[in-house]
Parts: sequence; structure tokens; C-alpha cells
Amino acid sequence: TGYPGLAHAAAGLAADASPPGHSPRVEDERLLTGRGDFVGARDLPGQLWARVVRSRVAHAALLRVDVRRALRHPGVFAAYTADDLPEAMRLLHRDLPAPAEPVLATTELRYVGQPVAVVLAESAAAAEDGAELVDVVCAPRSPLSGPEHGTAHLSDDDPRWIATVRQRVGPEPADVDAAVVLTRTFRLPRQTAMPLETRGLLAEWDARAPRLTVHGVTKHPQLTRRLLAQALELDPRHISLPAGDVGGAFGVKGETHPEDLFVPWLTMRAGRPVKWLEDRAEHVVAAHHSRGMVWRAELRAGPDGRLLGARAEIVADAGAYVRPLTTLQALLATALFPGPYRLPRYRARARCLLTSRTPVGPLRAPGRLEAAFVRERMLDLLAHELGLDPVEVRRRNLLTAADMPYDVGTVNEGPVRYDSGDFLGAYERALRRAGADRPG
Repeated sequence: TGYPGLAHAAAGLAADASPPGHSPRVEDERLLTGRGDFVGARDLPGQLWARVVRSRVAHAALLRVDVRRALRHPGVFAAYTADDLPEAMRLLHRDLPAPAEPVLATTELRYVGQPVAVVLAESAAAAEDGAELVDVVCAPRSPLSGPEHGTAHLSDDDPRWIATVRQRVGPEPADVDAAVVLTRTFRLPRQTAMPLETRGLLAEWDARAPRLTVHGVTKHPQLTRRLLAQALELDPRHISLPAGDVGGAFGVKGETHPEDLFVPWLTMRAGRPVKWLEDRAEHVVAAHHSRGMVWRAELRAGPDGRLLGARAEIVADAGAYVRPLTTLQALLATALFPGPYRLPRYRARARCLLTSRTPVGPLRAPGRLEAAFVRERMLDLLAHELGLDPVEVRRRNLLTAADMPYDVGTVNEGPVRYDSGDFLGAYERALRRAGADRPG
């Protein structure tokens, strides 16, 4: 590495970071001394570099994509638009609700960052220069607004509503006699993940084997293999997706994006290896987003702060297209809102709304973060409303070991049930550790 003692220091850091009774982490020394196996560091002889031309408008009719100036630029090998893709390659997911997401834009642009064309060149710089020369002619349209701007103007059968998730536990919450009914609205902004290494792919095609190898697919290789086999009309057994170091993911590399299909197609078309790495600006608009919800939450409680019922109405920003995991965060948010508390009555409805924004997918703790934030904030507000200590309000509602096994009554991928645990006991231990159980 050029730094004497760095390997020894890295090994020491790994050992220091290990809990008592555990072996040191085995990967730290290799990663900290620059010997990681990341797709950005992989190169193949004769490889071409790909650069994606992306939409710069949120919503527009796509009139023309002209690549002729790009093709005349020194070092540019080829440039492709949707018209060059075979029929099987046109759509990212064929079996999902409309609007179907194109691999490369065809007649419409629906979000900033949407892939429109792709340029291949002998170097990364030439590919970037060539992409700047692609002429994208479009007629702007009014963007589809997000849920934070209100949805009262949309009818229940408006096509922008693409999915609805419901939860029902116990009798109707409104029928219970409550000392206090607390209602609040929460707006949770969109976010995306920022891994140290952005998304990237390195694809190579051996027509004699035949064998397609794609480096860089990190989380759902089986799904990607199936989609590639369909799009490229290959036997799945002829597609290899070797794993390397991830460079960070946090969920953002766990959804299939358009690049996962057209970069492998490029290597088959060009007959040479193709490498694509997005820059940070691309990542912000093109890698999937998450969160983006508006909640209207209601808690009903007795005078002692014991929960009697709850309701949640959620509008989730789905972005411009539906992907396989688009509705996951809405499902998990509604299913997990009760959390570790005894909640005998609960109703929830989450609706997913198409907008002129980057499509959404799961990030770290999809749905869980949103549900926990809204629930815990509501408990604090409830305590304030009743003049009670927020610690005591939680203490009176947490599930105990005597409640186990406990059926929450909600459903995500299956019924939500706790087979064991002692939430109140854990809470009391946490209070003691923090010194919060002592007056003052």
C-alpha cells in the first residue's frame, strides 16, 4: 500500500471493533489496505465505456432522439436509442401495472434521470463527451405532483392510484369511548441511499460458450438472471453474475434498474466488454428513492394513557413507474405501525400515487422507519395532551413476556406475530442503563 504498518493497524482496528468473545472481522484488513474487489476497479481487455443520456425534465412528450453528432465524436464507438432495442428488451417489467417502464424512453419522459439513450466509447471521457452531443427533443408537460401537495382533487378511480394496502385489527376504533382522540399529519420527505461506490456494471459476452457474465449485480441475482434471460432470450444457465465487494448498498442496489438490462445487451451487440459506472449526480436522480409519505395518524386513549385504538391514512409517493418492490414500504409501514405496543383496535389504508419522480424501492428498514417515527411521535404528543410522562405512557402500553405469543393482527408477507420477547422488560433495562428511571 505504500504505508508501512497500515495492515497491522487495520488488523488492530478489526480486533478492537469485535465484541468480547467474538473473532475479529475477517474482511477489514483487506478492505482497509486497498485490496477490495469492487466493480469500479475491475477492467477487461478491449472494454468499451457506456454513458447514459438521461432526461433533464420531469414530464414531457419525447419527440426525437438524435445521436448523429455523438457518433461523429472521436472515440465514440456506437450510440443507441429505444428504436435499436429488440422487442423483448423494450420493457423492464412486463407483468406489472401500467404505465409500463421502458428500458430506454420511447414516447414519454416521466422523471428527471430516466434513461433516454446510451453512448459507447473507447474511454469514459469520450463516452461522456458523446452523451453531451445527443439531441433530445421533447415537449414539456405539467409534472404529476407528489402527495405533499394534496390529493383531494383526485377521484378514487384516478389512474394515478396504482395500489392500495389495508390493515384491520379488532373492532372499529371510532366506536370506542376515548378520553382523548389525537390526530396529526406528518410529511416524510423522499430520500435515497449514498453508498461509497455508486452503481456499476461490467458485462462480457462469450458467444462461443455461450456465456454472459455481468459483474456488479449485488442483491437479487436470481431475479436479475430471470429478467436477463427473458430480455436477451438466453438460457438462464448461460448467465453468470459473480459477486464482488459491494461498496455499500443500503437497499439502493437491491432493485432491478434499466441499466441492469441494457448494459448486458450492449456487450452482446458490440462484441466487446462494456463497463458502466454512474457518477454521483446520476445516482441522486436515477437510483431508486424511498420514503416520500404523507401520514394522517389518529390515536385514541383513556385518561391514563392506555391505547384504545388507532388509525392511519397514508399516501405514498410511488414515483413514475411501478417496480416489483414499489409497494413494499407501504405494506410494511401499515403492518408494523402497532410496533411493540398493545393496540386492540386498528385501521390503516395506504395508497400509492404515481408522480413525476424517480421510481421508488426499499431502503434500510423500509416502512419500519416511517411507522416507528410516526408512532413514537404520536405517543409523545399523547403524553403531552394528557399531562403524563412520555416514559410512563410507553410503560403502560408495552407488551410483556406474559403476553407472548402475541398476534398483532396485521399482515405483511404473512401474519405479524411475536413468538417471544419482553418489550417492557427490555424498556426498563434501557431506562436503567440511561439513568432515565431516576427522578430529575
